[in-house]
Amino acid sequence: MNLKSLVKHNAILLGIIAPIYRFYLSLRYLNSQAKKILIWLINSREITNHTYYLPRHNIKELAYVISHALQVDRTTVEQYFDEIESDINLRNHISEVTNSSQYKSVSDKEVRYGQRVAWYAVTRICKPKLIVETGLDKGLGTCTLAAALMSNAAKEGEQGKILAVDINPEAGWLIETPYDKHVEFLNDDSISALSSIDKSIDLFIYDSVRNSVHEQQEYEIISNKLRKGSIIISTTTHHSEALMNFAQELDEDYYSWLEIPKDHFYPGGGLGIVRISHGSIQ
Repeated sequence: MNLKSLVKHNAILLGIIAPIYRFYLSLRYLNSQAKKILIWLINSREITNHTYYLPRHNIKELAYVISHALQVDRTTVEQYFDEIESDINLRNHISEVTNSSQYKSVSDKEVRYGQRVAWYAVTRICKPKLIVETGLDKGLGTCTLAAALMSNAAKEGEQGKILAVDINPEAGWLIETPYDKHVEFLNDDSISALSSIDKSIDLFIYDSVRNSVHEQQEYEIISNKLRKGSIIISTTTHHSEALMNFAQELDEDYYSWLEIPKDHFYPGGGLGIVRISHGSIQ
């Protein structure tokens, strides 16, 4: 067999083998996901807003993103990450309220913050007087924000308040004493609720419906309630460009980071951060 025939026959053979090998490679990933799903089905009760741990390198990446976005030292960010993770009172509160709740059959007692450690760190760094969060679910994120405000008050004497917005009156059931001291609930459609706010917003967290049009509407409504130093965080940047587009409109820097859940089938959510640097937006 000459060289030309050898190449031709090998190409044919490769064309037959390659699809089989590609299928084999894909099965390896499928098997890995199937194992994670099985473990989750056995160990977790959650049906919405999955919670999970994040690997060390992913947390370190998040610290870098926040340090650049807020222009603070990375070690400061990591110290606040450690602070929330070691807050035994908050952990016990979440576990105990979950265990005694009517929702305990669809919630986990084990506390896994995920990207909410970023919310805590930003609150500890920026000392916001008014935080607005749209979309609460059970209130895990709101509790972390309240814990940060409590630390701000106790350690630096800084007072703060959270306006927690959700159309569902039962949302935020984790928020009980003492964390409810810093929280005011607005049980209304987020568009109406945001329109009623007449104060400057220091920290705005979009954790509402996964709809980029709705997200953009919320940003447009709060645009005249932002001031120099205001922070916007979005939890939907893995599928929405709304915050990035809003940053572009304002000529502000935009920072994004993606969760890498540890041992969980969910691929993770995206977090975006914008810091207003141009003063009051009117």
